[in-house]
Amino acid sequence: MVAPGLARPARCRNRRPPGRGALGARRTRRSPPRARRGLGTRPQQRPPAGAAPAPGTALKRRLALVGLAALGGCAPLPPSRPAAADTWTGKLGYRLEAAEGERAQAGSASFELQGNASAGQLDLTSPLGTTLASARWGPDGLRLFDGQQHWAYPSLADLGAALGERLGGAPLPLAALFDWLRGQPWAQAAHTPLEAEGFEQLGWRVNLAGARLQLRQQRLTLTLLLTSP
Repeated sequence: MVAPGLARPARCRNRRPPGRGALGARRTRRSPPRARRGLGTRPQQRPPAGAAPAPGTALKRRLALVGLAALGGCAPLPPSRPAAADTWTGKLGYRLEAAEGERAQAGSASFELQGNASAGQLDLTSPLGTTLASARWGPDGLRLFDGQQHWAYPSLADLGAALGERLGGAPLPLAALFDWLRGQPWAQAAHTPLEAEGFEQLGWRVNLAGARLQLRQQRLTLTLLLTSP
């Protein structure tokens, strides 16, 4: 739901090169042709007033635009000034396994995560430095800029759900991610240790090995290769 007073910016033109998958990388396997939603295969339509972003719209399209030039008036969100100085940067690898009638997707982006569950920000950028997504949360609200539009959300869980939905997977647990990056379960939810390594929490299999954090749920695998701290 768009917060009162949050202006909708002018729509940017989609100059996505054909044949790109999520996060602007290749599709790894083909299936029999079939119309499908998501990951940039349908023309974008303006959502009704007050509606939350629909699957397969703004952010999925932006994650496919590696070769996009200037944004033409679409400004990214300003920093939310996180309360803590914790910062993680690195590469985010993305893999969505093929399903019946759907192609596999794979790609990568640079990421920067700052702050904590109370106030922070998450930025995703393409290999060319284009902003793919900017999420901000703090006392002044929770917002997402998907490269084309600004969206507002009532809670961090809703913001994480919007990000995860547009990645083709389950809600991204932003609050728990800070603890997972430290190799420990989130204190506010139950978890189950795994026989091999890591643990399972909130439906995700979490494994931190050195500077490599892998998150798996159903068809979606996210791999974060950390360069700091």
